Amino acid sequence: MLLEGGPRGRAHSFVAGDAFRGSPNKDDVPRLLEELDELEQKLIAQIGSDPLPLAIGPGTPLERAASRDFAFSNLVVEDARDLPESDARLARAVVLFANGESVCVAVAGVGVRKLATLMRILGRPVHPHPVDDSTVEELIDRIYE
Repeated sequence: MLLEGGPRGRAHSFVAGDAFRGSPNKDDVPRLLEELDELEQKLIAQIGSDPLPLAIGPGTPLERAASRDFAFSNLVVEDARDLPESDARLARAVVLFANGESVCVAVAGVGVRKLATLMRILGRPVHPHPVDDSTVEELIDRIYE
């Protein structure tokens, strides 16, 4: 394991340098949106709701701290401003950084519909990074105010 500073001397959480390689690109967005819509319809038909908000998200104090640390350590404000403030507040989501044609987005209350909405707004594939509400609020305040 090797720890290095980021491009501006910031520390990074333990994510492999190739963690997002092979990710979908902008041309894949229409197909991904269709797949998300199909998935949402199937989930609602099978269980009556989207299970992602119940299954994903930092729960313990350690998970919340690690999730928050990753978000703030990897925040690139210029990339974050690709998502308008009104959309960020409404979706409870913040773009952390772009990697090629994809973006990593800190999001509270991950759900299939929310991922599809963010992908439509940004026009790029979205990799969700679950965070709690207070982390999203702090990120929004740092970026837009």
